[in-house]
Amino acid sequence: MKFKLLLLSSLLSTAVYAETPKIPEPSSKLVESTNFAKPIVRVEPHYPNSALRRGHEGWVNLSFVVEPDGSVSNAFVTDSSGFKDFEGSALKAVNQWKFSPAADQDGNAIQQCVNSLWLSFTIRNGGKPEGASGRFRGRYNDIQAAFDAKDYKKSKQLLIDMSNMRRFSLYEDRQYWQLKGYHAQYTGDDKSALSHFKRASTRVKNSTDEFELTLLSNIFILQLKQNLFVDALSTYQQLEKTKGSEKTLERFKPYQQKIATVIASNKIFSVPSTIGERGFAQYQLARNQFEIGNVQGQVDKIKVFCDNKQNTFSYAADSAWTIPESWGKCSLYVYGSKDTAFNIVELPNNI
Repeated sequence: MKFKLLLLSSLLSTAVYAETPKIPEPSSKLVESTNFAKPIVRVEPHYPNSALRRGHEGWVNLSFVVEPDGSVSNAFVTDSSGFKDFEGSALKAVNQWKFSPAADQDGNAIQQCVNSLWLSFTIRNGGKPEGASGRFRGRYNDIQAAFDAKDYKKSKQLLIDMSNMRRFSLYEDRQYWQLKGYHAQYTGDDKSALSHFKRASTRVKNSTDEFELTLLSNIFILQLKQNLFVDALSTYQQLEKTKGSEKTLERFKPYQQKIATVIASNKIFSVPSTIGERGFAQYQLARNQFEIGNVQGQVDKIKVFCDNKQNTFSYAADSAWTIPESWGKCSLYVYGSKDTAFNIVELPNNI
């Protein structure tokens, strides 16, 4: 099935505000690190017996901090294939890892706060190539037919049935999330479509370059539509490494350049976000000044994980935050009640 790419004409729209909030002065400074932390002790995660009995495979994405003594702290799950047993096993394992710590320019050990790890759980199948079962392929074709007939009520039910199937290899998992992404996009839910396509974007065996190219292209377009500029630039870099992407890169190059122009401009741009089931919303900051606006629900706190610095802020309405430039690139985590909606407003650096 060919996935129809979204139109590019309406992308890179920005929300401009009439009033500019007052920005507090930076309160701290960090010496940049010159040496990054490197793992020296890796502990393999235990394969949960419950998943093994069901024949389930899966993956877990983790974020954590490496402390000056090389230990791991603040480990948490940012995403997974959906099986809680894998998440608990992955967290237990990574908390036992040891690192040679990051160091500043004087050789002093410091925190390294932006670390991510992808752990896969795979059942070895006697060396046979990874693929999908006949039953899975049949259900996949049924969902494709429902898409073609625009019967999205039927495709939704078929996807529910697919999620309950006994065998769920990494290959099948990827195809499942791809189909979930198609369903969300066809029914007008671009936010969920992006989330599902990103879950499908983990490369596995038997994956084709054409699959990668189509998937990454649609991720790039959806990120542009949602003003996720840093994420879009990262996806563009992935496209550059994908075989056969020359024509796609030529098409997307003007939008990559527009992203850089918007980030460097004096425009204020806004990104709608929602707190999910894990109790937080994650966002890659393009600038170091931001505010949280138009909150519909409850926001409790804000955390930032930068290259070599982390901090937690209590949330207060009508407030703005400035992250010292010396902290480097930052990921923002907004914690609160599930389904709380809000806007992340990025402010120009020259204010």
